[in-house]
Amino acid sequence: MIYLIDLHIHTYNSYDSVITLEKLLQRLRFLSVECSKFFRDDFALVLGLVDHNRYPDLSFRSILDNYEGDLCIFLGSEILTKSGEIMVLDDPESLVLRKKLKELIMGPKEYMYIAEWARKHGLITILPHPFIRHKSPEVLAKFTDFIEIFNGRSPFDLNIKATRFCLDNAFLFSAGSDAHFPSEIFTSFMVIYTKEYYDASGLGISDLRRLLVDNVFNTKLMYKISFKANETFSQLIAAVRRKEIIRSLYAISSLIRALKNFTIVRRIMKQNLSASSRFIFQKFGKTMYATLHI
Repeated sequence: MIYLIDLHIHTYNSYDSVITLEKLLQRLRFLSVECSKFFRDDFALVLGLVDHNRYPDLSFRSILDNYEGDLCIFLGSEILTKSGEIMVLDDPESLVLRKKLKELIMGPKEYMYIAEWARKHGLITILPHPFIRHKSPEVLAKFTDFIEIFNGRSPFDLNIKATRFCLDNAFLFSAGSDAHFPSEIFTSFMVIYTKEYYDASGLGISDLRRLLVDNVFNTKLMYKISFKANETFSQLIAAVRRKEIIRSLYAISSLIRALKNFTIVRRIMKQNLSASSRFIFQKFGKTMYATLHI
């Protein structure tokens, strides 16, 4: 069984995202078709929907009833703390984070306080883009379950820095697109191959933790290095016409970031990250990815 995992997707509940339920479902159906061409084995999509200091609308879980393949959706939040941001993924059954979130975002709180609270309730914590907008990520990592080493919106060289940091310190890792537009979903993700079958629709927070921990060495990380300029440009035009200044700026930054990544990727691709880890180019559908097999 193959699990494709993107644990960092923002919905329209974030001030800077345009991803609605309908757009997410449309994107997942497109990705399902592409995946069926690429993977010979059965596959399932695992998503983490997180919003900035907010909680995604519970209606997003209705996608499970309308998506034709294997799918699991975790809801959570990317919470601003005094030391940077921490992502917390909620338990689909208890929704304990949703009930506590209003208190957690007041302050802001200390990073360690939220990490400890999440651990006490069995939730998953992730340090997103560790070398962007964080104070002492080396310290924060010690209090976090997983380090996001591939982030779809981070410059590629910072993703490599995060990867080296994890490998050198034996930290557990995750990946996510940090998507704010539908086209960005699964621009960065994990591919886990396992003989053990998990029912994606019934995947709980403890199952997700076990899936990530037990399959560290059966994991590939993929980072998109090509993009459809016309699609991103049309999103920019739409945001400008609606006079959405913040979303217009994000669309511009997406274009600039992708262009910068082309030059960075070419320079770094041949570098070894460890004795057995090396980046390779791999085509997924019509898109080229930088792929790392841990």
